[in-house]
Amino acid sequence: MHEHDIPYDSIWLDIEYTDGKRYFTWDSSKFPDPISMQKQLSYDGHKLVTVIDPHVKHDSTYRVWKEGDEHGYFIKNKDESGNFQGWCWPGESNWVDYLKPGAMEWTGKQYHLEKFNGSTSDLFIWNDMNEPSIFNGPEITMGKDVKHYGGWEHRDLHNIYGMMYHRATYDGLCTRESPSKRPFILSRAYYAGSQRYGAIWTGDNTANWEHLRASIPMVLSNNVAGMHFAGADIGGFFGNPEKELLVLREAVKERYRMLPYWYTLFRIASLTGMPIVRPMWIEFPAEKQLFAEQSVFMVGPSIMVVPAMDADMSKPLDVSFPLQENWYDIHTHLLYAAPLKRQFVVDLEHTLVFARGGSIIPTRERQRRSSSLMKYVPFTLYIYMGRNGTAAGELYVDDGESFDYKDGAFIERELSFVDSRLTSRASPQTEDGPAQAAFLEKMKNVRVERLVIVGLRSPLGKAVISENDMTREIELECHGSDFGRECIVRDPAVRISNDWDIVFS
Repeated sequence: MHEHDIPYDSIWLDIEYTDGKRYFTWDSSKFPDPISMQKQLSYDGHKLVTVIDPHVKHDSTYRVWKEGDEHGYFIKNKDESGNFQGWCWPGESNWVDYLKPGAMEWTGKQYHLEKFNGSTSDLFIWNDMNEPSIFNGPEITMGKDVKHYGGWEHRDLHNIYGMMYHRATYDGLCTRESPSKRPFILSRAYYAGSQRYGAIWTGDNTANWEHLRASIPMVLSNNVAGMHFAGADIGGFFGNPEKELLVLREAVKERYRMLPYWYTLFRIASLTGMPIVRPMWIEFPAEKQLFAEQSVFMVGPSIMVVPAMDADMSKPLDVSFPLQENWYDIHTHLLYAAPLKRQFVVDLEHTLVFARGGSIIPTRERQRRSSSLMKYVPFTLYIYMGRNGTAAGELYVDDGESFDYKDGAFIERELSFVDSRLTSRASPQTEDGPAQAAFLEKMKNVRVERLVIVGLRSPLGKAVISENDMTREIELECHGSDFGRECIVRDPAVRISNDWDIVFS
């Protein structure tokens, strides 16, 4: 990936990393020194994600199975004559009964560094097959009449089984070190409440256009239901994608560039429950023709995405720009004044993405090998003018790792452009205290390195910056014509942690 200049955050290992499909072990012939491997990855900010499924290989020499059996933690047969046994990837397997007192805590402890030999704090988890999937079971799952603790039949809690396993993993990763760090866990099975424990994905798909088209309404539906950290297997699970379906380097870089906006949306979702990716009708409920739209969608309130959904790139895409508002191509900054319908012919290099007029969108333009290496990279603010000459947005930053944000260790700014004045103010959620003070000290040199003001009606000549009771003047570069004018302020050098004003004239 480094050779091809593609940033990434994690390497994923499927079940073959284990010793004979026994989870919490390593195949020593393939991974003779997993700790050194993880340290090498972490040098560039990369993490390792290993699959750990809920089935436990039935093997009396396997520590995890032996402990689970000795404590009576496995689900029982319907007549409670013994442990329920089924067939999955390791062969004959058992499943933990999370209603049994102590079973969930015991499962979580398997993720602790002293239990999961060869693991480090840079290793995270992928929970698969946790519906649970059982190859020789009815409907490829557990029989409805097998028994859980307290006499409950599996039919009574099948829908929450995957979430209970997800929660056990979450608790284990949160308690494996002190101070605790936020875990990353991807789960295939989920239920109402799973959003508290980690991410989910839409399951095993096929690498074709039909499944790509299906993935968008699936992810949108999950977001509306409160499952915000949701996605699809981009490359497909079954089969190999056509060249047109391959993820392109520039698309990955664009994702990393936009991470400040995405992260801010996650913050807003955690406070309000608003979806991160949104069906068009959420933002434009008065436009009835958008109620049936299942491919075009919004990322937060400010970005509209029009994906190519067909292998034939020569077919034009129909785009309807909603509301009486300006829309801007985020790559070219060309203006489209709504209401308007246009056709676009796209290529593999560019996805149609439009910024909504009246938005301020934060980005980080400097490329790094991973998101964690971007922690102190300066910001760029794109200010897309609305028809009334105003714009607004937000920026949220924390350390991305700890739970210190709960004690106030974050920066949250409300950004606005009104009457040719750009301002940054602390949000009402900002809390003074030692945690915030310590975080501000770490971030004191992180600045805004560029402002891009798009859609100005008249040119601007200079800007006066006010910060920390000091003022200074800075020049602007402007080009374009009426309603397409763009002005750039290079290195205003205002700090993201401070209140500041920039007055344009």
